[in-house]
Amino acid sequence: MKITLRNILKKTGTALLLFLSLTLFAQEQEDYTLSATLTGVKTSGLHSVLLVPEIRSFSDENLNDLRIFDSNNNEVPYFKAGNVQNTTAAFTEFPIISRNIIPGKSSVVIFENPSEKVLNEITLAISNSEVTKTYNISGSSDQKSWFGLLNKQQLSDLSNAENTWIYKTIALPKSQYHYFKIEFNDAKTLPIQLLKIGNLSSITAASAMQEIKIENYRTEQLTEKKKTRITLSFHNPQIIDQISFAIKSPLLYRREVTIAVPRTKKYKRKIQHYEQEMDFFELASNNSNTFDIPQLHEKEFIIEIDNQDNPPLVFSDIKLFQSPIHIIADLKVGEHYTLKTGNPNLSEPQYDISSFRNSISKELPEATITQLKKAETPDSDSPKTGFWHEAWIMWACIAAGALIIFYFSYSLIKDMKND
Repeated sequence: MKITLRNILKKTGTALLLFLSLTLFAQEQEDYTLSATLTGVKTSGLHSVLLVPEIRSFSDENLNDLRIFDSNNNEVPYFKAGNVQNTTAAFTEFPIISRNIIPGKSSVVIFENPSEKVLNEITLAISNSEVTKTYNISGSSDQKSWFGLLNKQQLSDLSNAENTWIYKTIALPKSQYHYFKIEFNDAKTLPIQLLKIGNLSSITAASAMQEIKIENYRTEQLTEKKKTRITLSFHNPQIIDQISFAIKSPLLYRREVTIAVPRTKKYKRKIQHYEQEMDFFELASNNSNTFDIPQLHEKEFIIEIDNQDNPPLVFSDIKLFQSPIHIIADLKVGEHYTLKTGNPNLSEPQYDISSFRNSISKELPEATITQLKKAETPDSDSPKTGFWHEAWIMWACIAAGALIIFYFSYSLIKDMKND
C-alpha cells in the first residue's frame, strides 16, 4: 500500500474529528443548571441587578460561575457590588404664613421656622418657568424688624424635563430666625409660582435583607439533655446571614442557643459524622431576638436550645435572611439578556468593568431577574433520565477518543512500515 499525504491527512483528520466530537459531547453534559431573563432595561447604560435567593442557591458561594449573555451568546461583563445603598429624597416643609403680590413690582413670601433651627440653606419647589428672577432674603424674630441675609441674587434654570416643577436650593448665611422673607423682583417679568419651601435631605439606607424560604423544618425535644433541637434543610445550599425568632411562650425566658452544621470526616477508613459549631447567642424575652450570624452556605443546619429545667420555648415563627448582592452591568435597551449559573467548572471571570467600581454612581436604574428556569438534570430525589446524562460519561468519551487516536496512529505507522 502506498502511503501518501492524502492518506495521512485522511486518517489523522478522521481521528481528530471523532475525538473532538466525543469531547464536545461530553462537555455538553456539564452545563449551567439555572437560567433566567433580565427585564426592565428602559435606557442603555449601567444597570444594577439584585440577585434573588434562587440564583444564589444554584451558584457557588462566591458567585464565580455567574454569567450574563446577550442574544448572540456573547458574555456581558459585570462586577459584584454587594449591598447597594438606596438614596431617597426627604423634604421637610416650612409653613408659608403669607403671600403678597404687587403686580408689576414684586412678590413677597414669608415662611416660618417653628423650631428656630439653624439654617444654612433652604429649598424652593417652583413650577417650571423659563424666566430668571432676582430676589432678596431677610430674617426676623417678630415680623417687625427685618435683617438682610441675601441681596439681589438670581434664580435661573427653572425648568425640569421630568416633572412640572423643580427644586432650587439657596445657600444662606447660618441663621436662626423664626421668620424668613423672600422678595422676588417682578418689574420685568411675571411672578413665578412658588409651591413650597423647606429643607431637602437625602436618606441613604442599605437594601432590605432578603428572606429565605424554609423548605423543611423538624423539631425534636431531647428530654434527657434538656434541649430543643430544630433542624432546617433545603433542596439546594442557601446563603444565610441572619436569623429571627418569634416566641409565643413563655412570657419571660433566657436561653443559650447554638448553631451547628452536620459534617463528615474519614478516620481509619471509616466515615464519621459530627456537628461543627458555627455560632452561639442568647434568646431573651427583653431582646428583639434577631441575630446576624457568620455566613452559612448549607443545605442543612441545626439550632439547639438549652432549656435547663425550663419548659421548651414555643415558637410562632422562625425566619432566615441573606444580605442582598447586586451586580452592575452595561445593558442596552431592546437587547435580550440571559443570566446563567450553576456550572462548577467555571472560575471567577475577569472583566475590565470591575476596575471602575469606585467611580460608578451608586444611583443606577435597576434591571429585574425573571423567568427562572432549571435545567432538566437528574438529582438524588428523582429517577435517572438516561445513560447519557451520567456525570462520568465525559471521562469515558475522552478515554474513547484517546483510544481512537492511538488506533489510527498505530495503523498509520504499520502501513508506513509495510510500504
